Amino acid sequence: MKANFYDTQWGRLTTAELARRIGVSRGALVQRLLRGWTLDDAIAYPGRFHGKSTAPIYRQWAAMVQRCTNPNLKCWSHYGGRGITLHPPWRKFAAFYRDMGAAWKPGLSIDRIDNDAGYAPDNCRWSTRSEQLLNTRRTNFVDSPWGRVPLAVAAQCSGIHRTTILSRIKARTDPFR
Repeated sequence: MKANFYDTQWGRLTTAELARRIGVSRGALVQRLLRGWTLDDAIAYPGRFHGKSTAPIYRQWAAMVQRCTNPNLKCWSHYGGRGITLHPPWRKFAAFYRDMGAAWKPGLSIDRIDNDAGYAPDNCRWSTRSEQLLNTRRTNFVDSPWGRVPLAVAAQCSGIHRTTILSRIKARTDPFR
């Protein structure tokens, strides 16, 4: 029987060596490749398949895909309906996990840096809920002694209530006096 060799990030490996390296049986690796998986996808999925279908990161990925691609969702108009797109390789969990998985921790969710741009590696990060609340289309930014920051941050730093800051801005007086 002739051994198949694959050029990988770890060098030239046989099917058996590659299977051991990624933590699956040789048969499972062969099945993946026979099913049309790319070598990169086969390597990206740790263990038996990706083993993440019940993990929070998988659920966040699935929700992200749905927001961008399913016009039947209530929130469609805020995402796919207004042009928020999904980085094409991220339609596969393996590619998303390869790009973003290492930085994920419990309590974080996917956040777009520019809310008018799509989900892509250069526009996404993992953020806490409170960080995300400061990065919405509704966030009011103010010029403050700490730079241009969200109103909530300026209020917290100055100890002045946010409505007081807004009132002073409308009255054209120094909001941080």
